[in-house]
Amino acid sequence: HSFAFFHRLKSALPSIQMRACVVRGKVLRLIYSRIQPFHAAYSRFLGRNTVRSRFMSLRRSSTGSQRDGRGFQALPGSEVRKESLFARYRRILCANSNYIIHFGNALILLAINQTDMLYLRGFTVCATVCGIAFNLLQPKPLYAPAGWGVFFIMCHAYQISILARERRKISLLPDQEEVYEKAFMPFGFTPRQFLDIIETTGSRCGVFIEGEDIQSRGNPMDELHYVLKGNVAIINRHGDEISRVSPGKGAWLGEFYAPTLPKDYWEKAHPLPITFKCMSDTCRTMAVCRKQLYHTLDSNPRLSTAAARAEIDDLWGKMHNTMPQRRNQIYKGMLRMASVDGKIDPSELELLRIFRTRHGISQNLHDDIVAEMGFSVQDFNTPEFKPSDTSSESSPKP
Repeated sequence: HSFAFFHRLKSALPSIQMRACVVRGKVLRLIYSRIQPFHAAYSRFLGRNTVRSRFMSLRRSSTGSQRDGRGFQALPGSEVRKESLFARYRRILCANSNYIIHFGNALILLAINQTDMLYLRGFTVCATVCGIAFNLLQPKPLYAPAGWGVFFIMCHAYQISILARERRKISLLPDQEEVYEKAFMPFGFTPRQFLDIIETTGSRCGVFIEGEDIQSRGNPMDELHYVLKGNVAIINRHGDEISRVSPGKGAWLGEFYAPTLPKDYWEKAHPLPITFKCMSDTCRTMAVCRKQLYHTLDSNPRLSTAAARAEIDDLWGKMHNTMPQRRNQIYKGMLRMASVDGKIDPSELELLRIFRTRHGISQNLHDDIVAEMGFSVQDFNTPEFKPSDTSSESSPKP
């Protein structure tokens, strides 16, 4: 019997515990309902409001109500604190912080589609400001991302100042303006960059008369000239004219920029292997210091890229100008070869005419070459023309 009694007691124990919990809850709620009015009156009398009641009273006071968080009428002598303007704006921005980050992302999207670097950096700065505002308007402000945003803005501001300086309007001399438009502007140099190059390299303008050497063979290669006016002949060590340089493409008398120079290049002397001679009545050039020009271009990646484009264009211009001159030299050599035996027979004249027609050598250029060799243009076209019939002073040397 005892075992059966304890077994029934054990099986009924959970229901007994549940009923005890229910009874205990009812007793506690009854006690709290009896004590709560006295506790509220006592707290109001002593002025010991809880944090929640104070917050609710301030919130209701800002909207004009004179009741605290529990609905009791505020005392006549109590202060009613109003929400400040800064707090009001911050509360409004916090409630709409998602729109701020969306606006910043729209600015980033606009920035990455810009081809102008100044506009790209400007839109990026505005987007970073939106990101900083979003991080600081969080319930718990994120100061680390906001600090990185300030650092990024400072970097962009420095680069923007450089771009703004490069785009500032400047005044150039007539010769400098001509050089800039022909040799710098088409390849991406800004006027400010060009002026910095001119000031750093100590440029100067020179005027030369016909037959005067602009740079002589054996002299140090300290300067680089750009032809502004006239024709300049390139003469090798044997005294033969290789080609001619005229204003336009290929007008640099030498290499404008060589990015593959060895590190010790400027520590050694480099004599000029050829001669540049003025072949017009007047030749005008602008000269710059080669060493300073190289260091200035190599110090800035944007200048290096633009200088590489300028060098490629200059080399292409030299090759393009050399081909017609090379044909003229070949034709001149053929004339000398034909007159080596003291006469030019009709078959040789026919071959010269075919070569002249095929390679586009004009009649005026042909007459100039014949006159340069000392022949008479009228006698040259006669059959069995003999150069020896002309004066010995004008006869060509084999």
